[in-house]
Amino acid sequence: MASQLIDPRWRPPTLTLPRLTLRDVRESDIDAIYALARNTNVARYLLWNAHTSRDDAEAYYRDLVLPKYLEGVPEPFAVCLNDGPLIGVVGARWAARSNLCMELGYWFGEEFWGHGYATEAARAVLQWLFATYTLERVQAHCVTENQASEKVLRKIGMQYEGTARSALNHRQRFWDLHWFAALRTDPGFTAGGRTEG
Repeated sequence: MASQLIDPRWRPPTLTLPRLTLRDVRESDIDAIYALARNTNVARYLLWNAHTSRDDAEAYYRDLVLPKYLEGVPEPFAVCLNDGPLIGVVGARWAARSNLCMELGYWFGEEFWGHGYATEAARAVLQWLFATYTLERVQAHCVTENQASEKVLRKIGMQYEGTARSALNHRQRFWDLHWFAALRTDPGFTAGGRTEG
């Protein structure tokens, strides 16, 4: 399906959380993105390689962020500590618009791992997605080795649906993927987001 272009000024809203601010990714974030994304540990389980120059971060902003905003897709939100610099991103894109299904994803700088920031941000975006879009399903996946990401998905209320064996051919090997999903009709979820837990 061809992309549906909308108002070029569209940006995701600002979501204010107890410890975090989620907002649109801006050109002024490029240096922060590069500082985090050049770490090979950050890119270890992701589909992109660690950034080797600031040009990679510029390309990420130009070729991924801006086109998705043009489609009205929140891919991604910048995750900031108390309105400070970007520490990671979380967002969602259409996986199958005709099936009312979006896919959630995120990554964070290594120094911000283990503090619950990914869980807090991903939970807020999941709630916002159900409240904002006509959705039946939000899904996510991680490679089986990425146990930290799997813990985040479980904590935000997504249910494990199974393992897709050798589903990803990346970096000269095949990876198994664990799939998770939340449905609008799941216990604890409503059209306005998660109501418990």
